[in-house]
Amino acid sequence: MPAHVVISLMSRDRVGIIAAVAKSIFALDGTIGAISQTVMDEYFTILLTADFAGDTSLDAVRQGLEAAGAPGEFHVSVRQRESVQPKPPQARDGDGFVLTLTGKDRPDIISRVSAYLAGRAINIIDLFAHTRGDAFLLIGQVVVPRDQDIMQLQIDLKGLWKDYPLAVHLQHEDIFAATNEIAFTHSKN
Repeated sequence: MPAHVVISLMSRDRVGIIAAVAKSIFALDGTIGAISQTVMDEYFTILLTADFAGDTSLDAVRQGLEAAGAPGEFHVSVRQRESVQPKPPQARDGDGFVLTLTGKDRPDIISRVSAYLAGRAINIIDLFAHTRGDAFLLIGQVVVPRDQDIMQLQIDLKGLWKDYPLAVHLQHEDIFAATNEIAFTHSKN
């Protein structure tokens, strides 16, 4: 029976990790379905889904990926996917928005904003946050249930930081895409 898995891998960052992971999956007769990768504070992280033909075991996948790096380099977790055909979770029933927070860093920003979003049944689909010195940046893709009042959400989110130098913006993903795309044109000489 084919294996349909979710894989997470972490290691110190270096050039060539994705190539090593992809080669290992291919060598095990696997196909990558989706992939998300980032480097944080010099640590490489990747989360991906893959399908393997035949009777490939979860241990064989984990061992194959661990062997793709130096001994002890890759920390790998492999789990069976619950279904082959992804079904949108209930939390995704809504509209996509992009949330940005920029300004002066403080320790509770992610905690406060994520608690507020969870309390309003707003699902965080993707999140990036970074600090540099005392500057903070957060960009999140969220799904807002259709019954939410967007204007009130914007007021509430800004109210979380009313006495603090932090700018908050919540834009529908279509507006964000339209106002942030770079048009490439080819001119004939």
